Amino acid sequence: MHIITLVYTTGSYQTARLQAACIACQKKGWNFTVIQVTSSSQEHPWGERIEESLFSLHTLSSSRKLTNNLRSSGEFSKIRELLYLLQKLSPTVLILPGWGKALYQVALFWARRHRVPAILLSESKWDDQRRTRLKEGLKFHFLIKKYSAAIVGGQLHREYLTKLGFPRKRVFMGYDVVDNRYFAERALKVRENPQAAITCETSIPTRPYLLIVTRLIERKNVLGFLKAYATYIQRCETERPYDLVICGHG
Repeated sequence: MHIITLVYTTGSYQTARLQAACIACQKKGWNFTVIQVTSSSQEHPWGERIEESLFSLHTLSSSRKLTNNLRSSGEFSKIRELLYLLQKLSPTVLILPGWGKALYQVALFWARRHRVPAILLSESKWDDQRRTRLKEGLKFHFLIKKYSAAIVGGQLHREYLTKLGFPRKRVFMGYDVVDNRYFAERALKVRENPQAAITCETSIPTRPYLLIVTRLIERKNVLGFLKAYATYIQRCETERPYDLVICGHG
């Protein structure tokens, strides 16, 4: 059994998921390979992963931008390389992170042509954007229904797929996971010497503060959070409000 997963880029939290998946596969005697589209991107500017990984990693491009323009020479190059890798590595199962990008669609139709089950990873839900019945129907007919199964982040994501017509029994939870051990170990280390941690990052307040960690893009609704924080400050008439720390990139 050879499981291959295609990801946009391998960041810290992605690597944790992939390492755990690789360990689970190794316990069963399966091979696990990761193909990343790019080593860095504008939304995920992590750069090359330098730590040792348990899984085999192939990178299609070091470009920071992935487009849907099939006329782009760079896009054609990535598609050719992806098809070459899929043919060479010969997956038994192919895991894909969505359907919106041209590369994901090419990989999906490669899987269909070679009778390889394709598993969808999805966090889409109905209120992500304005949706129309025609567009959703076409998307389901030509793309989503081609997947053999799906792994989603939560109940809202499952409801989105099932409402489109995807069989509920083939939708599984568990996409949104983090490496709890990593956070527990780092938190314990900071608690041993909290002053040293604050000194390393001088912008962190010494007083109690609220922390928001997110990408600074419109759909994350950071502006809505800031409005709520402003309301909170106005209501703190007698007590000094907590400070605010925002960690993110956009």
